[in-house]
Amino acid sequence: MMAAMGALTIGFDVTSALTGATGIARYVRHLAAALEELDDPPTVRRFAAGRAQVAPSEGEAAAIVRSRLPLRVVSASWAHGGPPSVERLVGPVQTVHAAGPALPSASAPLVAVVHDLAPLDHPGLHPRRNADLLRRYVAGLDRAAAVVVVSQTTADRLAALAPRASIHITPNGRTLLPPPAAPPLAGRRYVLAVGSPVPRKGYDQLLRAVARLHGDDLLLALVGPRGSGDPALARLAAELGLGGRFHRVESASDAELAGWYAQASVLAAPSVDEGFSLPVVEAQGAGVPVVVTDIAVHREVAGGAAAFVPVGDADALAEAIADVLSGGPGVERRRADGRANADRYSWAACAEATLAVHRAVLA
Repeated sequence: MMAAMGALTIGFDVTSALTGATGIARYVRHLAAALEELDDPPTVRRFAAGRAQVAPSEGEAAAIVRSRLPLRVVSASWAHGGPPSVERLVGPVQTVHAAGPALPSASAPLVAVVHDLAPLDHPGLHPRRNADLLRRYVAGLDRAAAVVVVSQTTADRLAALAPRASIHITPNGRTLLPPPAAPPLAGRRYVLAVGSPVPRKGYDQLLRAVARLHGDDLLLALVGPRGSGDPALARLAAELGLGGRFHRVESASDAELAGWYAQASVLAAPSVDEGFSLPVVEAQGAGVPVVVTDIAVHREVAGGAAAFVPVGDADALAEAIADVLSGGPGVERRRADGRANADRYSWAACAEATLAVHRAVLA
């Protein structure tokens, strides 16, 4: 018999919110909050494992029960059903939202989240540890009562790897950012990229593309936490003679991020692979034209409201950016279509779809 409406208590793993300022961190923070704001909300009991690398706010810290053992130790224990169980951390729950990076031990049914499969599909672009973690996570999905993914693209790929999994698609939401704070480059033309520099993001090709676009007035702003690719990007910028045209911003509040979007001439997402690509819909919502690589998830998430270029083709990327900068009816149409596309995504809708999965596993 299905649990009574409104009586559901969910143990929610927010570890990713404390380990980095990533898209997955945004997912766990905003989805947990959106679940609590539904008309018939569940009780959300947040837990996390390991040391916090990103300091939570005072209110957030008070709401999270943490196992302070190193994450690698907890993950290894969880892989064998060992302690600490979710119930030991937060008390009785009816379901668990396992948002990664490891499947927790619990007596309650698990709803496991698969954000993307990029480390398995492109192992050479990821640290070996990340690929090993994800491989163990996918291998353990037999323990999950249901699996949620944030895109149809990931659902299709996962179905081949975990054919017995009950897969549900719950697309990410678009964060409604606060009023923008003017960025340092306000009033100047710049190409914007948002995200931590890691090899799969393809930012090396973006630097090469911008270098091909002559004129010192066009700048490139890369906004996102420091990543493994930062040293190589700094060297490449020097080799390409970009000098002061390349602006690296490692920390930005939501208001500052809104400002970077508001003033951008174009948003570029030259990724090799993605699970969803939140910056694309955030930029579209701000009315910014987007140029993206022609990969399945960008076709799905951006709709037709983007310029698509082949992966790894800096010349095509430069040409697409130049086309946006030149203006014209095609660009203005993509702006309008982009806003309409971004409106399809909300954290409230993600929460509704997610809660439906949790209720279904109790049927």
